[in-house]
Amino acid sequence: MWLIVPSGKGVISRDSLVGIFYNGHRHDVDYQSSIGVTMTEKLSSVLVEAVNDEYKARAMYRLVISNFGEIRPFINIVDAESRHIQALLPLFKKYGIPIPEDDWESRVECPVSILEACQAGVQAEIDNAEMYEKLLDSTKQYPDVQVVLKQLQRASRENHLPAFQRCVERGGGAGEGQCMGRQHRRGHRSN
Repeated sequence: MWLIVPSGKGVISRDSLVGIFYNGHRHDVDYQSSIGVTMTEKLSSVLVEAVNDEYKARAMYRLVISNFGEIRPFINIVDAESRHIQALLPLFKKYGIPIPEDDWESRVECPVSILEACQAGVQAEIDNAEMYEKLLDSTKQYPDVQVVLKQLQRASRENHLPAFQRCVERGGGAGEGQCMGRQHRRGHRSN
């Protein structure tokens, strides 16, 4: 049987040692370091996944604009992706988490048509909203992180997804193109 008690008298705090009794033997555990490291690693993983997804989307939408011109909805949404990244960066600073490098421009593949780009945008925004659902479940103990993730998820579901769906409905518009000799690997937003 497990029984957890404070190491001294009074209320258990994050800074206190906790005595754990198992089979009649006491084991002292530093609550803050054993729980805090795990929570920090989890938060780091969440923030890195979120910002990488935003980097990836921005790189894809920039590539579409570079290849096909300043077309909607890409010209609007690429700016929104930059704002999403900017919304995440203060959380990295607050929690002392290193900001990952944005190397996505060399990792995305150019779509062969505007329609394909719009279809990829639809799937990317669906995946993005699902990713944020998972990340929200992992950050319940961080209300400030939850606020930002919920805002980003809402923008994806309510703004970006419908814009890309309208683009698909109108057939992507005119304009077939090539990536002008660029070498890119396939890259849609991931979970």
